Order: sequence, then C-alpha cells, then structure tokens
Amino acid sequence: MGLFDQIRSTREQVSNVQDATILGAAVEQCERILQSDPNHLPTLQELGRLYQEQGQNQKACSIFCQAGEIATAQGQTEQALMNYRKAERFAAGDLRLDLWHKLFTLSYKLRRYDEAFERAKQIVETLVERGAVKRATNFLTTLPDLGAKDTEYRQYLEGLAGVVPRQSGSSEPAAGTWRRATATVRSADEYFPGQTILIVDDEPELLSILEASLRTLGARIITASNGHVACEKVKKYTPSLIISDLAMPGMDGSQFFEWVRSQPEFARVPFVCLSAVGSEVERVAAFEMGVEDYWTKPFHPTEIRYRVKHLLRRIRRPVDFQGKLSQVNLAEIVQILESGRRTGLLTIESDTEQAYLYFRDGLILNAEVGPRSGERAVFHIVGWTSGDFAFCAMPMFREKVIQLSPQALLMEAFRRFDEVERLLAEMPHKDERFICGSNFTQAPEVAEQLAQGGEFVASLEAIRRLFDGTQTLEACCRSLRDDLETLLLVRGLIDRGLLVPVRP
Repeated sequence: MGLFDQIRSTREQVSNVQDATILGAAVEQCERILQSDPNHLPTLQELGRLYQEQGQNQKACSIFCQAGEIATAQGQTEQALMNYRKAERFAAGDLRLDLWHKLFTLSYKLRRYDEAFERAKQIVETLVERGAVKRATNFLTTLPDLGAKDTEYRQYLEGLAGVVPRQSGSSEPAAGTWRRATATVRSADEYFPGQTILIVDDEPELLSILEASLRTLGARIITASNGHVACEKVKKYTPSLIISDLAMPGMDGSQFFEWVRSQPEFARVPFVCLSAVGSEVERVAAFEMGVEDYWTKPFHPTEIRYRVKHLLRRIRRPVDFQGKLSQVNLAEIVQILESGRRTGLLTIESDTEQAYLYFRDGLILNAEVGPRSGERAVFHIVGWTSGDFAFCAMPMFREKVIQLSPQALLMEAFRRFDEVERLLAEMPHKDERFICGSNFTQAPEVAEQLAQGGEFVASLEAIRRLFDGTQTLEACCRSLRDDLETLLLVRGLIDRGLLVPVRP
C-alpha cells in the first residue's frame, strides 16, 4: 500500500463508528480476558477505547486510570503518560487534580520540563481557586528542579500562589492615593465571555497594543485596518462594542460610524472614537452624532482596558452558566447544552487561546479557535482540561457548518486524539532534529502530489517549512497535535527515509 493510501485508510478507520452490537461483543471479550489477567495492558487500553465508543465516559476514565497505574508499575512511562492523558479528558474535580499530579511526575521523569511546568501551573491555579493556598504553597516547596528555566518557572508559580516577597516599606497604602493591592484571582466581574470587541485603526502597532491589552478581559477581539474592512467584520461577527480611529484612508471613522448607524441590526452597538484631535469642538460634534465616548491619543493601554471593562459591564449579556474546565469537562458541557436544546454561544478560554462554539437547539453549528473553524476547531480543543467556560443564551442565525451531532463530533474528536497520542508515543528518535532528505521532492508519490496539486499538498508544504532542523522531532510533532493527517504523513516519511535526522 502506498504512503498516501495508508493515510487515507487510517483516517477512515479512525472515523469509523462501530455497530452497537459489535461494540457490546468486543467489550464482553475484553472483560473476559481481564478476568483471568487483570493487568493485561493492551486489553485494558482497548476496553477503555470501547467504553469511550459506547459513550460510557466514566467507565472509560476509570479503565484508562487503571491502565496508567499498571504502565507506571511496569516502567512503561510513555504508555502511562498516554493513558492518564486519555483519562484526563473525562475526569473532573479531585480526580483530575490527582491526574495532574501524576502527569507532572511522569513529565518530570521524562525530563520534559516544559510539560511538567504546565501541569504544575494547572495544579497551583486550581488549588488557589479552591482557596487551598496552603496546599499550593506546600506543593511548591516540594517542586524539583525544572531544568534551565527553573527560576523563571518557580517565580511564575509562586506568583500564582501569592508567594511574593513583600517589598520593603510597602506595608499599607499611604493616605491620599487610589492605589491598592491587586487581587491575584480574577473575579467573574472582570471576565466577559460572549462579548466581541471590534478595533479599527490603520496603525498596525496600535492595533497590536490594544488587542494585547484587551484580550485579558476574556472577550473576543476582532481587528480591521480601515473602514471598508470593518464593515465586513461587523456583518460577520456582530460586535458588542466598536472602537474606531477617526482619521483613516478610504472610509474614515465618522463615515464608518454613519454606516453602522444605518444598519438596523447594528445601530445600537456602542461606538467609541479614537482620535489625535482632542479639541472641544470635535468632541462635542462626535457626541452630538451619537458616539458612546471619545478617547484622545496618546493613551495608556491600562487606562483603555479599564474604560472598556466599565463599558462591557454595562452592556454584557447575562451568562446562563459558567465554570472551570477543571471541574466540568468538555464532554459534560456539550451534553448539558445538547440535552437542554440550548441556543447561544459557548466561550472557552485556556491559557492564551479562546474558542467559540455556536449552538442552536442543542446542535453545534460551528466552532472557531484562532485560524481554525468547523470540526478542526473541535479537534483542537478536545484536549483542553483547564481554563474558563461560559455559555450565553442568544439568538443564533449562523450557517450550519458542522453536520455531525454533538456526541458523534466528540467521539470523532476523541478517536483522533487517541490516534495522535499513539503516534506521539511511538514516534522514533524524538530528541533528534529532522530535515527533509535530498530526495524528498523526487520521491515518486511526493512528486506526483506536488505536481498534480493533490489533497496532501498543504500537509507536505507544512512539513517542509516545519522540519528545518531547528527543532526536535518531538517539538515538531506536538505542534501538529490537531492535524492527524499531517502527523501520519510525518511518520510515513520517516519510515521511507524522506525525513532524516540532522547529522553533525
């Protein structure tokens, strides 16, 4: 079988949904084997997969935890890591916290200090959110050395836990000042999921500054470089708040404002003007036209963030329910929305990424995270186990892009996740740096794909850019976690000697 035929075959196997009767028989067979050999790791892993296929997530979680314990006892650290990661998706509460401790230990054992730090961060954040600050600080006192970035990591984690050295002479704020100690944990009043802010300015640097400053508020940030582009963004994203520069080429800020007000569905969206002209006459004219506020350049990003925060508090939609992924997993959230036939926007924030899932009558119409959309966006977020989520009920008129039912979509995402974990665990020479071999483009199958513009051209081009010899194979593969086809292609190219290690 050719390289690309193998990828198509594997993809079809991953996407294949087994008949319920066949699944039941396979489960019974696995259970019989485990009665005589409870520690048979391959059978445990298969049983976990089958329970997952049946939608029995709690049983799958329990089996994957058991497989992780057995793999750890047998010294199979990679297998243990893989099984605990699978269990993590379905776990919540104390069980998930316990899994994070185990994943931290295993990552540290494998000297994957970046991964160990991420697990430590999840542990500390969750303990602080629960008010268990003492447990968080106790965990930090037992933290082993995390390699070259140990000092940086430790300072960050201590900051999360509030273990910050007191500055000399800074006991209480002096009288006659507004300055106070800032909270270390963000309250719900500081977070605005479901809100969309459109920023319009022809200065790229200013756009970047504003976007970075406002992203911490939890709202979706959309940018446009001129009024014409902004009109299209308004129609596509229906912003909750518009912040626009006045002096722009083509359609300026005042003309863009007039267009917004001429559109019945957007006429009530608050509009803030940015301008280097701060004269009283100009400001009064803007207010008479109906702008919400008028902010004069230059300004400090922190001040703008607080101004926007106050505006969003006034216009925010009520949040139906919200919480932490550490307490309620993604599968449970989707099940609640599906069974309740809910319509609205589910916002999920994890680290620096934000995902948006659009629901109508309990069905997922579309999903977006960064440049990804549709099913691929869901494939990307299925591994998220920490962060905030919030659901806002609202009318939803978006086109239906995702055709699978929510449960079928999750099952497909979980199957792909498992296959990616298997590929990562079995990838050879992970610590070496790889490049495309001299015969890469001359190989018959590759040359044919490139010449004919086949379905794998984008994957081949991505591999050529990624494998430039500057990163380890493991780092390259982890950047492809949500792209199963490209990962399969990487493995096939290595096996055929078309991706080769860098030789000194």
